[in-house]
Amino acid sequence: MVGFVSVAMVSAMAAPASIGIATAKGSFRVDDSYVAGNATLFEGVSVETGTNTGELSLSKTRVAMAADTRGRVFQDRMVLDRGKVQWGGSAFRTLVGELQIVGADGASKAVVTRKGEGVQVASLSGTVNVLSSTGAIVMSVPAGNAFDFTPEPQGASAGDKTDPSDPNKKGNKKKKAAAAAGAGGAAAGGVAAGAGAAAGISTAAAIGIGVGVVAAGGTAIGVLATRDNSSSASR
Repeated sequence: MVGFVSVAMVSAMAAPASIGIATAKGSFRVDDSYVAGNATLFEGVSVETGTNTGELSLSKTRVAMAADTRGRVFQDRMVLDRGKVQWGGSAFRTLVGELQIVGADGASKAVVTRKGEGVQVASLSGTVNVLSSTGAIVMSVPAGNAFDFTPEPQGASAGDKTDPSDPNKKGNKKKKAAAAAGAGGAAAGGVAAGAGAAAGISTAAAIGIGVGVVAAGGTAIGVLATRDNSSSASR
């Protein structure tokens, strides 16, 4: 009896701790398994939605996932491979390539969309900060704005990275064009220079930025629906 109890205690201690629960109306994928309804999450698992939206209930925040979204989930972050996620607060972040997206405070509500090499960062409320892999602020996105970035791939070597001082460096012309187009979009949309354009674009243009305006309530970028079909922004 003593031996049985000892084995049970060792097994319990060795079991990984849950970090939250994933839910969806239909089936979704967790690592290599398809799950219906809900699933317990552990550190570093991959979650992928199909034709349905999903939601992650974590200790740090709730993360809404649009259809056709995939990412690796940790207690305090998600590494987004593709698709769109929405979350609030400052205790959670989304990683895309070498960029980190995190709320400035508890009032921040972010929507991060990754499609191919590009990523859009939008703020529905509060300020959302875009950081480099070292934690330096690349751009602060104010409420009601969306910025498009072309981040460096994660783990890129120094020789592969863009040198903003070299106009002939591969990718710079495209990135400068993206920044110019974004600045034009900002003017057309009525974005004030004080809303991050004057100070932010010159620093962040090296990785390519386009600027857009998010309509009130986040409708311009598509607020994600949760399992009860209500707007995630209303939470």
